[in-house]
Amino acid sequence: MFSAELNRYLTRLNCTGKDLAEAADLSPSAVSRFRNDKRLPGYNSTVLSKLAKGLAKLGEGRGPDFTEEQILETFHRALERTPIDQKALSLHLDQLIDGLGLNVGELAHFLNYDSSSISRIRSGQRQPANPLDFANRTAEFIIRNVTPAHYPALANLTGIELRESSGQPELINRITQWLCASVDAPLDAVSEFLKALEDFNLSEYTRINPSDFIQAQGDLAEIPMSRIDTGLGEMRRGQLDFLLATLLSTDTRPMTLYSDMPIEDILGNDRSFYRQWLTGIALALKKGIVLNMIHNLNRPMEEMLIGLKSWIPLYMTGQIHSYYFLQPASKIYGHISCVSGGAFLNGDYIVGYPNRGRYLFSRKPRDIDFGQEQAGYLLKKGRPLMTSYRETRTDAFDTFLRQDAQMPGSRLAIRSAPPLFTLEPETLMQILKENHLEDASAQKILQHARQQRANLEALLKQGTLWDTIPCHPDGLLNGRPVTLPLQDCFFKGYVCYSKATYTAHFEQTMAFERNHPGYQCHLCNESAFTNIEIRIHRGKWAIISKQKSPAIHFVITHSWLIDAIEKLFPIKDY
Repeated sequence: MFSAELNRYLTRLNCTGKDLAEAADLSPSAVSRFRNDKRLPGYNSTVLSKLAKGLAKLGEGRGPDFTEEQILETFHRALERTPIDQKALSLHLDQLIDGLGLNVGELAHFLNYDSSSISRIRSGQRQPANPLDFANRTAEFIIRNVTPAHYPALANLTGIELRESSGQPELINRITQWLCASVDAPLDAVSEFLKALEDFNLSEYTRINPSDFIQAQGDLAEIPMSRIDTGLGEMRRGQLDFLLATLLSTDTRPMTLYSDMPIEDILGNDRSFYRQWLTGIALALKKGIVLNMIHNLNRPMEEMLIGLKSWIPLYMTGQIHSYYFLQPASKIYGHISCVSGGAFLNGDYIVGYPNRGRYLFSRKPRDIDFGQEQAGYLLKKGRPLMTSYRETRTDAFDTFLRQDAQMPGSRLAIRSAPPLFTLEPETLMQILKENHLEDASAQKILQHARQQRANLEALLKQGTLWDTIPCHPDGLLNGRPVTLPLQDCFFKGYVCYSKATYTAHFEQTMAFERNHPGYQCHLCNESAFTNIEIRIHRGKWAIISKQKSPAIHFVITHSWLIDAIEKLFPIKDY
């Protein structure tokens, strides 16, 4: 296997993955994925050449086994022997044929197969004799036959953006890699993203001291009112100066950030800059400034989720409005545009040459006003990536749920406790009484329960709901009493079941299922999560609800993210 050969070289050289990343000019995370068999480099790809060159550099003077040519030959043999995920190959082939409208007959002719064989490979009933060659030839067919009209669909399916400046062999290798990539790798990223969301505690994050960041960045008075920066280093300095000016300004107009620059062009190996930049953003949010963030989604799903994971602390504030563009990013220019009430940063560069870009940094009111106007035009072209709701937007979230309940469709919910709408009022009253709630809190919960049942009754008139609920016979979860699911009304305390009331609610949920044909309840032995709940309206949205620290709901509308979350819970019949 390829990963075994790569790790064997590192062992013989007594080197770490970080050493190889530096020598090969790759990110440590990319090398880690190759070492852990989560990704394969293309057979003739630039990445494979970089790995060979990096190892040859580390093994210089160690003999003929460590020449670039010998290492590359070893890697080629390993790739030929590496097992291909046949399930992934069939699934991805089917997605490409459907998504791009490929002519199966023409593809079969190009591959020297008959059409029926392609159909059987596509359905998983047959495997090609040489899967890697099959995937490589399929990728070659795609590159030869797609037109610019296909580019958005191909980017949506694979995360690969076709650029006129990209070499054909590199594109073929990237599509080959996607065709053979394990379908489980993105699920790992989704699971890690959700786990990080569940574990995060906002109160711990908000202890950042603004003075530490401000002192580290220097004196604002020494920064010119405007300047032109050239090159990546100065562009990064400009971004930190932008954040410093934003923090020290009395103008708290929204901050809007957009960049279609590849992440590797922005960061390179300078992770310290990224940490400083995120800290500055966090402090601006802590100051109360609203952030409009336009994300660049023209990259692989796994990388997108890793990026979103680093943004979790910021999204928890509820002050970020996130957007994306339907149109693919420019194939020629990379852009950056940042504006707040205190500064404006704008620039571009030729893709592939970020170190030769020019960037305007300005604190002049005229430039800031211009940037704010431009930001307004950008936001008009953007689509919401996700909408967040915290307690201050309770009414808006209630309205969203009521309106969605009137829409037809299939829903799925992954819960940590039985839903509130199946709980009989008498049992709910008993639970509230046992928890000694004040009358105002009790009335708030009772009203919320009535609204949830009304929403569910409306939903079942023209839709269906499949609930996945854990079974806790003793009413305990991780040794603690199970609590009522009250995140939708942003209740701040804990309302606990007793063993008797939990059992009663569980039985009432089973009775509710029997009396409502559109409602199905699937029981499982343990909770997937304890602090978050996931709801999906197929083809419409996914909601990730965090119950505590803080209580917040993310309504996700982008199809890639919905699909990724849906695949984590593969229930086919909902």
